[in-house]
Parts: sequence; C-alpha cells; structure tokens
Amino acid sequence: MSQNPKDTTEGQFSTFCRRTLIRTSATVLPFGIAGCVSQDPGNDSDSTSTEESTSTSSTTSTSSPTKTFEQVNADSTTETTGGVTTITGNVVLDEGQFTQQELRLEHRSLIELSGAIEGGAGLDILLFQGERNFANYQDGGGDVSSSEVVATGVNEIERELVEPSGDYFLVFDNSDVHGEGSTGRIELEFQITARGITDDSGSEEYSPSQPKIFEVTDNLGHEIAISVEDPPSKDVSIDDELVVSEDTVIELCVTEVAKTDEDTITYSFDFLNDAEHPDNPESADARIESNCWEWDMRREDYQSRWGFRIWIRNQDNIYYQNNSVESDFSVDVYYTNLTLEE
Repeated sequence: MSQNPKDTTEGQFSTFCRRTLIRTSATVLPFGIAGCVSQDPGNDSDSTSTEESTSTSSTTSTSSPTKTFEQVNADSTTETTGGVTTITGNVVLDEGQFTQQELRLEHRSLIELSGAIEGGAGLDILLFQGERNFANYQDGGGDVSSSEVVATGVNEIERELVEPSGDYFLVFDNSDVHGEGSTGRIELEFQITARGITDDSGSEEYSPSQPKIFEVTDNLGHEIAISVEDPPSKDVSIDDELVVSEDTVIELCVTEVAKTDEDTITYSFDFLNDAEHPDNPESADARIESNCWEWDMRREDYQSRWGFRIWIRNQDNIYYQNNSVESDFSVDVYYTNLTLEE
C-alpha cells in the first residue's frame, strides 16, 4: 500500500537581522491552551548615497535594502467550552512575514488545524516547543528541524497533531526561512482546536477522530505495543531467533484498536518480501473482517529477514492524520534473526 510522503522539504536557512522576542501574557485555559500574539516591528534601512563631484561628472551608489522578516499580529478570538478550546483568526501576510499563536497545554492534547488560504503560492506551518526554539527561528539563528515542520507550501489547512504537555508556538510563515518560500501576499483564515487527552482519573488515553492500532501479537509469544506518539507508519523489529522449517507458521493479530462506537474496522495484510506469496490475500488492498492472518512459511521463503504489514481502515477509508501525513495506519513487523533448520 502506498503511503503519502511527509509534506516537507528541507530548506536552506537564510541570515536575517536579529529580532527580539516580544511576548504578551497568556492565560491558562481548560486543557491549557491560550492564544497569544506578539509583533516585532520592522526595521527598514534607509538608503544612503555618496556623491563625488568632479569638473565633468558625479557618481551615486545605493546600498541593498534589508531582507524583510517580521512578525505581525493576527486578529483572533479564543473560546473554551466543555474542555475544548478553539482559537479562530485571520491575518494578511505579505512576503517575508509570519504570525504565531502561543499554545499552553497542561496535558497531552489533540490539536486540530483548519483554514483557508488565498493568494501566494503556499504557506509554511511550523510548531516550536518552548520559547528558546521559537526565538531561534524568530532571530534567524539556526535551521528548522524536521520535527518542527507541520507542512510546507500548502494552499489549504487540514491537520491533526497529538502533542505532550508544554508551551508551544504555532507559526504561519510566508517567508523563505523554511520550505517553499514567499511568492506574494497571503490572506489567511484559521481555526485551532485543542482538547486534552485524559479521562476523569487523569490517566492518558487516545481519543482523536480516527482509529489507530495499539497492539499486535504473533503466534510466537511477542506483544507489540504502539504508543500515542507513534507516526502513522510504524516499523517493529523482532530480534529473537526464528528457526525456519517446513512447518513454520507466522500468525499476526491486531489485539487492540482505539476507535469510536460508530467505526467499522477492516484489516489488510501483506507479506512484504513476496507479493505473490500464496498466503497473501488476493490483493494487498483487500479488506478483511478478521483481525488475524496466517502465513505458512516454507524453507524456500527463507531470506535474511521477513517483513509483514498490517493496516486498518474504517468506513471512511482514510482514518488517521498526523502532521502532514494522511494515510492508513500501518504496522510493519520484521523478523530479523532467521536461521534454517538443519
């Protein structure tokens, strides 16, 4: 099954004049998200000229203007109802401008981003944890890491993130600091929704709008746990020795899935080493109601390692979103220590 690649590109960080981080106070709201905007006024350089006179001519030279990289305020409002905090806003970003919203999360939270973009060739969305990382970006003092990139060059916003507690700075960027680069004015309308992932006892649980695999077991006694933070494509290596004989069987079962009562889950299975293996389903995209699948592995199937893929879907077909990735949630199980029976 094909996976959509992460919607990021590695950009070369440009050098800009140093900016000072200006923060306004943020009120901690239920589940700890607060809207906070600040503005760093531009510092345009006046052109200078030097004139040298002779009896026959004069010469004038002009310095290049400073490259624009500045923060602007968004017009935003914040509402909290039933433990869900929603920030809505709009802003116009000229070339070289960005705006930010400060998010203060007291618990692990599900953050949903949506919005409409007009003009320009695309917007970059960045998420920085902590004031230091944001200040580094704001000053133009270092690279933006891939973990801080939500999306680059987007013309619409539809993202879902799960983040641990902490202080965050969500940035909408129309500059060439990272990603696609600015090509014109952007008019942006956005909405940010955050809800804490806790139950009444305070224990953590996973409750996004889409299901996810939480545990896989095999017939050899292995239990594979998947955490909340894991991306929508999870690789697991099993290093225990597996002796391959004429009657070797591999059975994989999805034993725990996070889903809503409305979700109807189906499963797909695949032996990654050989798409033509006789025990693969008729197609790798086949939907199977059973949560378990079995392969009879022969000596001729022996290789340096075996890989098996499991993925699930609900009735909406696409069911899991994380950062810029929108795909079926899959788990690839690799057996990496194979030996042939003598």
